[in-house]
Amino acid sequence: MDYDLSNKVLKLAKDRIFEDKIYSLWLNELQSMDKETYIDFDGYLKKVKSKQLLNKSGIKRKKKTIKELRLESMKIINDDKKNKLTSTKENLN
Repeated sequence: MDYDLSNKVLKLAKDRIFEDKIYSLWLNELQSMDKETYIDFDGYLKKVKSKQLLNKSGIKRKKKTIKELRLESMKIINDDKKNKLTSTKENLN
């Protein structure tokens, strides 16, 4: 097999593996879709590929530091505690 053909075969295999993984994700999300949020697999695949292209082009999410993640998690925990206190007070009234 010449070099170009083997590269094409490898790329096709890689693309197929990628699509299989995305299909599994889509099947998982399909369970929570309704008529308004339904998206067919081809549309879902295009959406994922466009996000992947954006990431490859240098538009990436900012990586958070451990400190930022801890602060964010503490805020979520505190908000959850406040919500529980509020709902408990409402139940007492």
